[in-house]
Amino acid sequence: GMCRDDDLQLLSMLSGCARADVLRLLADERVAATARRVSDAFLFGDMVVRFHAPGDVLIEEGDRSGSMLFVLAGELLVSHEQRRYSVSHGEPVGYLSLITNYPSLLGVVAKRNTCVGVVSNAVFGRVLSGATGLPLLQLLARRLLASVSRLARQIDFGLDWVHMRGGSVLFREGAASNDLYVILSGRLRSAIKGTKHGKLENDGEFGQGESVGEFSVFTDTPMTSTVYAIRDSELVAMPKTLITALSLRLPAVAIQISRITAQRSLQRMKKLRSKKIVENLRTVAVLPITTDAPVEQFCQQLHEALEHIGPSTVLYKAAVVRQLGKEAFLKIGQYRLTAWLEELELNHRLVLYCCDAVNSSWTQRCIRHADLILTVGLAAHPQPAVSELERSLLRARTAARKELVLLHRPNAALPSRTYVWLQARPWISATHHVRLDYTIGKLFGP
Repeated sequence: GMCRDDDLQLLSMLSGCARADVLRLLADERVAATARRVSDAFLFGDMVVRFHAPGDVLIEEGDRSGSMLFVLAGELLVSHEQRRYSVSHGEPVGYLSLITNYPSLLGVVAKRNTCVGVVSNAVFGRVLSGATGLPLLQLLARRLLASVSRLARQIDFGLDWVHMRGGSVLFREGAASNDLYVILSGRLRSAIKGTKHGKLENDGEFGQGESVGEFSVFTDTPMTSTVYAIRDSELVAMPKTLITALSLRLPAVAIQISRITAQRSLQRMKKLRSKKIVENLRTVAVLPITTDAPVEQFCQQLHEALEHIGPSTVLYKAAVVRQLGKEAFLKIGQYRLTAWLEELELNHRLVLYCCDAVNSSWTQRCIRHADLILTVGLAAHPQPAVSELERSLLRARTAARKELVLLHRPNAALPSRTYVWLQARPWISATHHVRLDYTIGKLFGP
């Protein structure tokens, strides 16, 4: 049901009180009952009612608290870059950050004495998994559409959102293309037919924020390579017709796209000359292939070494549960988990995924999100047979490079018997020998 008029009048009266008076009134059972009724009307008792004086900061830009506010009485002032606007009774604020799990783009302060209902991250997750989840999302979607410009809506209508599973082909060499693709998350690999037996040879990889297909779109020529997904990837496809329409309406857009295309072509040529095909790695999965492999210790030391290169982070299943709750691994929480992982990729030079020692749902997700997979075992293991976890890796839908890391004791001699490991693992692209107590980057060669 909806809030009663006398409830809203009482809340309005409260929001005009001084802070000390509010605290005194909140102790009154009638006031507490009113707050409960208002809360029940929106989110079935899970919303916390709070009062704020003019100038109080409720949300700061970049805030990660992950809360949504409903204005029950009073008025809030919202700021985004140079734009400012007011939000009054019945309107939600902060929902986009809550849905996507990205830092807040808005700053929110109380314009006058204001009463708000606060919906936390955890509560929002529970509500979405219940019967009221869909109506709440529809309400927020309508609010979001109303705040977007007409041109932005038209562009969004013209774009196609593409989800690719690892190993699936985006387009093949020689095919016609009418779309430019931008990688939102994931990783793609480009391959051309080699001179020997016509087999495909890798000639480049593309990560988050990069584009593919633009050269063929602008030159109206067939695709020069086959492009496929290394791991699960999200792309946005921009049709040639949309690019043409934008160029006519906004010539500066056409100039910028042409500039980006030229820069990408130049970078690609430099990459081919240097033969540096694999770069811009963003995610690495660390997978134990022997049950006694200390992968957590390895991940921690690797993380510490990578910090000298740039910001990095290491993810364990327990850390994800602490951040997003157990709902993150349910179907209803998949979008928020994916958005959170994408944000980590944006904010870090490298993200390490520490897999479980079994083929769990977390291990499967680590594999699907990896640009590179490090399989870790103890070099002294007497029987380096292929493990069940490795077999499940080969069945997974991923085309990521797989490299072998063999861990040695601090006083171990120079590596030997590497061929025994490699004979049973023809899918390994490179091998690294590491002494655990040494700097993790101290490799002894392939």
